[in-house]
Amino acid sequence: MKDIPWLKIIITLISISVALLEIWDFKKKEAKNWKKIRKSRKFWIILLFLPLILLTIWDTTSDSIQQAELEKKRDSLITVDSLRAAKIIENLNTAVESIGSTKSEILKIDSLIGGINDSINIQIGLLNRAVEKSKELVDLEKQKLVKDSPNLGVLGNSFKLTKDVKGDGYNVSFTFTNYGGRVANNVRYKCLILVSDENMLRRNVFLSPRGNTWKKSMSIPENNQVYNSIEAKFQVEKEQIKSYDDLYFVIRFKYTDDILRKDFDFNLFYTPRNYHYGVENFFNCDPREERIIKYPLLELGLEQYLVGNN
Repeated sequence: MKDIPWLKIIITLISISVALLEIWDFKKKEAKNWKKIRKSRKFWIILLFLPLILLTIWDTTSDSIQQAELEKKRDSLITVDSLRAAKIIENLNTAVESIGSTKSEILKIDSLIGGINDSINIQIGLLNRAVEKSKELVDLEKQKLVKDSPNLGVLGNSFKLTKDVKGDGYNVSFTFTNYGGRVANNVRYKCLILVSDENMLRRNVFLSPRGNTWKKSMSIPENNQVYNSIEAKFQVEKEQIKSYDDLYFVIRFKYTDDILRKDFDFNLFYTPRNYHYGVENFFNCDPREERIIKYPLLELGLEQYLVGNN
């Protein structure tokens, strides 16, 4: 853009040169009249081209001034834009630094969260193990509670069959033993003697004088403690029992475990081998003998002496 004013000057000079050439040509052709018009022609030529020269100079100067102003504005705009660009770059750098700082903080927070998460997982693991341990302890405690439950039994060798002093019946004595780890409370029992021939075709049942009522209501301590001298008397006619008959002693007893709030109900079936007065060798009946004993009791309406009935 700076070359444009000089281009105008060159064009003007060319125009002036062309005009001078025209004048020179005219001078040759009109040599005779040249002297006459020389002064006036020169004047008019100068007068004609002077405005053009002045206009060219003014235009050139004006263009130079405008160009200078434009350049000044351009430089000002460039300066402003440069400042803006510098500010933008500064802001971008600040933003980048802020992003970097934020990223660092996020990484720290992420690391912290990871640590907290690991800690929580550890705590959860510990709690799970504690819960499992508690369950194991509870299970063990339950097992111990069940294991320590009162457990009553009657040993066969604690039975004793004796003839009544008056000779009109039998006395049966036996001993309860508590093999459990807690007291057996509210112990009560019912018992009878069943005498029959070998095929159960002839059978007699003898109840104690108090009949079908529950006998006693006692507590037996734990850890192999015994309740001695429990006696049951049975009125027996001599002709109702033969020396070769089978004799069975049936006892049903109940007791309560206060800790578990549970009632226990058991049947025991005993028979002596080759019994005689004063015999002490009673034995537990085998399953076949138990089945044989239950049938006549049910037929005779004595189911209350069997477990599962009142």
